[in-house]
Amino acid sequence: MPLPVRTAFANRLNANLFISIHLNSTRNRASDAEGVETYILNTTTDASSRRLARLENTVIDAQMETVESDQTDVALILKDMQLDGNLAESKRLACLLQTQLVSGTQRLFPKLAKRPLQTRDRGVKQALFHILLGADMPSALIEAGFMTSLRDRKLITAPEGRKALARSIAVAVNNYRFNRSPAVARFQPSRATAVLCQ
Repeated sequence: MPLPVRTAFANRLNANLFISIHLNSTRNRASDAEGVETYILNTTTDASSRRLARLENTVIDAQMETVESDQTDVALILKDMQLDGNLAESKRLACLLQTQLVSGTQRLFPKLAKRPLQTRDRGVKQALFHILLGADMPSALIEAGFMTSLRDRKLITAPEGRKALARSIAVAVNNYRFNRSPAVARFQPSRATAVLCQ
């Protein structure tokens, strides 16, 4: 399903939430980029968030056959108000997702890597992703790991790793639904997550 169609489909279904799941990568061979990060729609001053949004948005632009040019100023203002209204709930969703993804997968790494490792918490961030811009409901974009990281690939390609990712997302959605804070023992969020999720 092309990226621009996904939010339109969620909107047609009157979905309560929209979560877009992706895998990250980097061209820098010397990079130690790895780990999980979750995004909400907002402006950013972070260079890596801007780079990732630009890359994802290029894919969307290539998939779009036509661009709606008849949007009125009123429609754009209404969309802006809707996005502002969803920002707090998107942030709460993203914080729950990030916490559960990190805590729910880190216990797998010793089994997969045969040495003590932890899921790297890259935090909750903000970026202007077109795919999130189309959502009429609280939304978040998950980067579930780096395809270019051997460690992340081991998690993503292992059946138990994918189950742990899916379970973590389900727990976060359930916590969101019942307005529960994450009950995660021994999990210390990254500075980026802690700042945005206070």
